[in-house]
Amino acid sequence: MTQFPVHVYKSPGNYVTVGKRYKLNSVADQESLDAHLANGWHLTLQAAFDAAGDAANVVKRSADWKTVKKRKVDQRKAFKAARLAASKPKPVEIPPDSAPPTRAELEQQATLLGIRFGVRTTDERLLDRINEAMKGA
Repeated sequence: MTQFPVHVYKSPGNYVTVGKRYKLNSVADQESLDAHLANGWHLTLQAAFDAAGDAANVVKRSADWKTVKKRKVDQRKAFKAARLAASKPKPVEIPPDSAPPTRAELEQQATLLGIRFGVRTTDERLLDRINEAMKGA
């Protein structure tokens, strides 16, 4: 004789224990118990797991927030790589200089070589002095 109320089990369900899913229902009388047993419910949890087989096993899924977080990390890495690539200086091709040197360039070169010059020294005279100093050096 079964003492009521009784729990009956079915698997898979929304409860989880030891890596297996199951449903739980309380039965108050013999008629209800017979109806549940006819519909695939079991008196023991192990019997419900055995009847369900692999369907009772809990499938390990990663949480949605983990995939979103991984996606954000990947986006950050891609952004940093793009920013790093953009920050690297691009090589600039310098066109050949066929123009004569400017007064500032001549004065800078003369100062480096230790050549004395003044305001009244012409560009041509300064260029000649620089060329003589370069030949002698």
